[in-house]
Amino acid sequence: MSTSQPLWERTRILTDHLLAVSPTAYQQRRLGAAFCPFLNPDIKTVLHQAESVSASALSRFFNEDDWDTATCWTLLADAQWDLLLQAAKRKHHPCLRLSVDLTGVPKTGRQLPFVRVYNEVHSIHLMILFAQYGTLKFPVGYRVYRGRGTPTPVILARDLLRSVPDTICTRFWVRVHADSEFEAAAFLDEIRRLGVEFVVGIRPTRRTEHPDVITVADGLYGGTSSSRTGRMTR
Repeated sequence: MSTSQPLWERTRILTDHLLAVSPTAYQQRRLGAAFCPFLNPDIKTVLHQAESVSASALSRFFNEDDWDTATCWTLLADAQWDLLLQAAKRKHHPCLRLSVDLTGVPKTGRQLPFVRVYNEVHSIHLMILFAQYGTLKFPVGYRVYRGRGTPTPVILARDLLRSVPDTICTRFWVRVHADSEFEAAAFLDEIRRLGVEFVVGIRPTRRTEHPDVITVADGLYGGTSSSRTGRMTR
């Protein structure tokens, strides 16, 4: 996309690219109808608000039809990263905040795919990577937590950080934010390996490497640990 294009024009081009992924005219009509609620800020983004297509038809399209959704996610992610790069154009050392969060989408059905009970919550659990630069903030990646015996939320968060493009890592000063759910060594060691500034919540009962073996709560900075280790590199 051209750097001189206004936002509405870039949105139209992205929409056209996404529609072209669907292999049939039938599917393109369904996807186009689904776009309308998402592009119209005056209505709720629910399936029954779509025009000319029933909610059940859209549900079958998203859940049963065979089409290349992976390509759609790639197109969307590329457009989002490109938008951040354009927003930071001609800025000196812009700071990009990346945050990871485990979010549950509540579901009542027992036979739905990916529904699990985690932390006593029955839902689809999504590990989401958010990017924020200035007033721009949106999710740029997600992973589904599939339950016991599969990659843990910490591992999923680590993998999401690894998916950040090299162009973003080079252009921005990246800072990672996470709550105390991600204080595991596997996550913190990965951040240090990448060489990124980070702020991660630490439980007050965690012991430190202080010679007197004190807990975080006994330390000078309370329950939050922050470290600056340089720019993110590959």
